[in-house]
Amino acid sequence: MTKERKIQNAALYWHTCKKDGFPQGQEKVFQEWLDKDIAHSHAYETLHSSVPQTRKTEYQIKQTRTYFDKKYFLFVVLIFVVIFLFYIWIKQ
Repeated sequence: MTKERKIQNAALYWHTCKKDGFPQGQEKVFQEWLDKDIAHSHAYETLHSSVPQTRKTEYQIKQTRTYFDKKYFLFVVLIFVVIFLFYIWIKQ
């Protein structure tokens, strides 16, 4: 594994820790890691700045799923209404 890849993996680990909450004492280790090398801070900032775009994409996917869920629900309700009306028509 190259040095650059190791730095990216570490940046991803620290980003996840910061998002989920640092374990006890890890915030100091994170700051030391950032200050150790300019490549570390650059990798972390690059990863950190790309996250809102990912969240936006996840939000758009969720909206699309919700739209299809509503559409599917309406289709099922329509089928039940048709079956119910057919049942009433047969009973007469």
